[in-house]
Amino acid sequence: MSIRYQSGLSHLLSSHRAALRGRVGLLAHPASVDESGVHASFRLRDALGRRLAALFGPEHGFYGRGGAGEELGDERHPAWDIPIHSLYGAHRKPTTEMLAGVDTLVFDLQDIGVRCYTFVTTLRYAMEACAESGKRMVVCDRPIPLPNVVDGPLPSPELESFVAGVPVPLVYGMTPGEAARYLQRALKLELDLRVIPMRGYVRQAGRGAWGPWISPSPGIRYWETAWTYPITVFSEALPALGCGRGGTEPFQVFTAEWMDAEKAALRFNRLGLPGLRAAPCWNPQPGLRFEVSQPDRIKPFEAVVNWLALLQRMVGVSELWEAPGTRPDWFDKLMGTSQVREALLRGERPDRILAQAHTEGARFRRARSLALLYRPRRAK
Repeated sequence: MSIRYQSGLSHLLSSHRAALRGRVGLLAHPASVDESGVHASFRLRDALGRRLAALFGPEHGFYGRGGAGEELGDERHPAWDIPIHSLYGAHRKPTTEMLAGVDTLVFDLQDIGVRCYTFVTTLRYAMEACAESGKRMVVCDRPIPLPNVVDGPLPSPELESFVAGVPVPLVYGMTPGEAARYLQRALKLELDLRVIPMRGYVRQAGRGAWGPWISPSPGIRYWETAWTYPITVFSEALPALGCGRGGTEPFQVFTAEWMDAEKAALRFNRLGLPGLRAAPCWNPQPGLRFEVSQPDRIKPFEAVVNWLALLQRMVGVSELWEAPGTRPDWFDKLMGTSQVREALLRGERPDRILAQAHTEGARFRRARSLALLYRPRRAK
């Protein structure tokens, strides 16, 4: 049975309008819609009129027009004549000038709970900017596809970047509202933060009775895409592998012209990884399609480490790591540490590589528990 729940945006406007102090800015993108598909900007404009004073857009932009890594400039809203500030161009953190025209910044982004997916770093930067400028910040909460999964290493401070900008594992199992609560405590931010929770939501990997699905970025085409994204995103650094970007199954496959798809699927499935299997496919090269049967049980970091170690045994290290265009530095940034790549290249067993991340994850779970807002769905 699907669970029907109310978004943080709707809960804000029905029960917490007093949080919208003074002039209001909105940080949003095309997926920032309520249960009926109405965009947050229209909801706030209807509620506030001219008190909606500014708009802000993350990576891909307020209108979602930007490609992966494409920088965007500022513009003005064509109908309301208010600024649309880009946080993926000349600045990735709201500046004092951007915030001068607002008293309250509303954050309402559809995130997926994966550290290298940049919206959580944008959340951090917005929180820091509001703390520094004395502005109130309101975070409207939304569901994420992997709310019960914590997996992967914590980032090394020396590799902090926009894709490793928060002190959490690769997959961290917190909604945007929970992440804001966690970051305020972890970063010791003196911030007037108001988190508006969803009403009636329980922690589940399915979408429940949510409204229309709108992609938060071009590559996350489906809700289910986010289940495999933290496995396949590392192909961005390893051009020997494709991830289906631009096709019908982005970030749900691994492909390569040299791959024996049936053999690779058979050997991957022998690993017996929880909640995850692979099927041979052509997309259009031979490869694997990852099939998630139990999204609350999958371990994406464990899967990618085992998969890369398996490929190294099957085709050799050079085929995978020395292809033209390989970016070991980008792999390390996405992973948040160089230790995983270095251990793989040394030929270390996957269980040894995973051990440290498991230890770090246990410490993080204790801190995460203080930020959680929702109970798990009861098993029948």
